[in-house]
Amino acid sequence: MKRSFSLKLVLIFSSILLLFGAATSTTAYRTIQQSNMENTDKELHDSTNLLSKLLNRDEIREILNDPTGANSHALEMTKLLDDLIHTSKTMSNAYIISLPNGKMTLPVLSTALLEAGVQYGQEYDGGPTFNDPAKVAFTSKSHQSTEVYKDEFGEWKTGFAPIIDEDGNVLALVGVDFNVGMIQDKVRAEVIWFIVLIVAFLVGSAIIMYFLVRRMIQPITLLAGLSRKIADGDLRVDRVLVK
Repeated sequence: MKRSFSLKLVLIFSSILLLFGAATSTTAYRTIQQSNMENTDKELHDSTNLLSKLLNRDEIREILNDPTGANSHALEMTKLLDDLIHTSKTMSNAYIISLPNGKMTLPVLSTALLEAGVQYGQEYDGGPTFNDPAKVAFTSKSHQSTEVYKDEFGEWKTGFAPIIDEDGNVLALVGVDFNVGMIQDKVRAEVIWFIVLIVAFLVGSAIIMYFLVRRMIQPITLLAGLSRKIADGDLRVDRVLVK
């Protein structure tokens, strides 16, 4: 009886803690995910704006006039973009976007995109999720970013910043892709550690609760046993020491 009652109390207590742990883990996942996405938006904004200011306008003009792999300025800028990507944990691709005759092209791009089959000066259509914010960046002369989108290579979020010349005109855009899959992996890793702590807390609490319950109900169990003896006519009852 004692063990059964103890286990029932422990199971009830553990169930309450388990529900609390599940609710806390879900809330933590959403909070960490939101925080990481907010940090991503800020990093996208800062990195694209900084890059748009660092790039040499004369070199951009040279590349726009001859957007090919034979252009030394394009090759040098590809190396610059690669170097920037290697210093970032989340930046996967970087490129320049131009809009001649209303057609979106990539006059220069990082090596990862070249290896994926994209060529210097190639027209590019990323669909409304990609194209619309890019066009807004051209017309508004301000930073824009996409919603999270997927393609055959993964899950992405892209930021655009205008490269503005001395007369205030937009020469081109800087585009930067962040790998959202890597960000989600970071979120999952953080949540897993949190869940491990919750599970350790639950197990420890259940063990402590079990021994506390056993200690608490021990006098009650003894009194119940003595009551049964008295009811059976056995009046030889030892004194019960209750601590």
